[in-house]
Amino acid sequence: MNLSEALQIRPGVTAIIGGGGKTTLMERLAHELSGKARVIVCTTTHIYPEKTMPCLVSPAQAEIAAALEKSPCICVGAWSENGKFGPPELPVGTLARLADYVIVKADGPVGQNEICYVWTGDTKMMAEVIKVIGDAAYVQVFDSTRGLKIGDRVEFEGHMLEVTLAPGLLSRNYDGLQNDLEKMDGLFIARGSITDPVDYDAEWEFSPLAKAGDKVTAASWLGEVKEQWVMHKIMVPFTMTDSYTVKSVAEAGKYKITDTMAVLTDAEGRDHEVTMVQKWPVKQAVRCYTEKPRPSRIMETGVRPIDTFNPMAEGGTGFIPGPFGAGKTVLQHAISKQADADVIIMVACGERANEVVEIFKEFPELIDPHTGHTLMERTIIICNTSNMPVAAREASVYTGMTIGEYYRSMGLKVLVMADSTSRWAQALR
Repeated sequence: MNLSEALQIRPGVTAIIGGGGKTTLMERLAHELSGKARVIVCTTTHIYPEKTMPCLVSPAQAEIAAALEKSPCICVGAWSENGKFGPPELPVGTLARLADYVIVKADGPVGQNEICYVWTGDTKMMAEVIKVIGDAAYVQVFDSTRGLKIGDRVEFEGHMLEVTLAPGLLSRNYDGLQNDLEKMDGLFIARGSITDPVDYDAEWEFSPLAKAGDKVTAASWLGEVKEQWVMHKIMVPFTMTDSYTVKSVAEAGKYKITDTMAVLTDAEGRDHEVTMVQKWPVKQAVRCYTEKPRPSRIMETGVRPIDTFNPMAEGGTGFIPGPFGAGKTVLQHAISKQADADVIIMVACGERANEVVEIFKEFPELIDPHTGHTLMERTIIICNTSNMPVAAREASVYTGMTIGEYYRSMGLKVLVMADSTSRWAQALR
């Protein structure tokens, strides 16, 4: 296998973004691909003219087409300072129509809310871009920045803060960034601790719901697995915004979440493999629904004073104000146990550690009247106590809501409870 195959370079535009070595990688990919297709090399910044291929200065489309007839690999650009090649005058989209592959060397823009990793020594800490002014990016680190110094390495990921959505979320205890707390050692969370949110080696009994030839869109159900007592739907990823035709669906049997469950074909004839796992940015609402009706049905909390004097609607919101020791947490436990909901998501957002320990201790012991099993089997806990980083506290509520929207797309009733929103508001400042 050559490098272009290992990197899964496909026809169209490929951008090379990163630190040193971009030019070397661009040259190697260009020469590998030119053995079977037409390749154009260019930049969005500045590069020295390539000595191993013809270089065209500010060419017209006809000149590029004629050059590709003579040589399968060319470099296109405009003269810049210090004898370097700058960006081509023609749009990259135009170049893509003239060649099979267009390889672009780019420093790449930094976006608002983009995730990056800040290194201090051997410790890798997640951070989020909160402001961009000119060529300066301001980031908030989801950890202690003790020991951080000028010149430390920062790696930008090119995506927003996102959660992993797959079977195996129920009964888990996460922090605000969806790190599995059960997989961490010690009395305190070590700085830079990152764990997998789901078990990638576990196998699930899959049953297909779709068949070849079906028309599907984002959030359409392709199959299902049994997670605890909940039928967990395997859906078309939320990021796939077009209409697709099902080419094939896996047969009933046991699979890992990374196995291919279905192959979908888009309108242009390209195939897309779908697994049980997908990712979604937490600060973007999941919009895979046909309509959003106004709340019209009462959600029974099972607590008669609430249902009688202050009822809450399905799809609505409610709040429990009160001072320390008034029984807010006890009332939350009662609602979690009795409410007409399929999945419970508890977000301990900025609460004192001793109150969160009560949740960890009591929830596994509460018996679910709906199933007869423990309530924890259909519960997810997002934990970010008051002594954990404030930036991660802000993310915790978004993480809980995104997971709730994921289960809502399966047709389930989801109850999301955040304790407390006042401390979340402190984090938002």
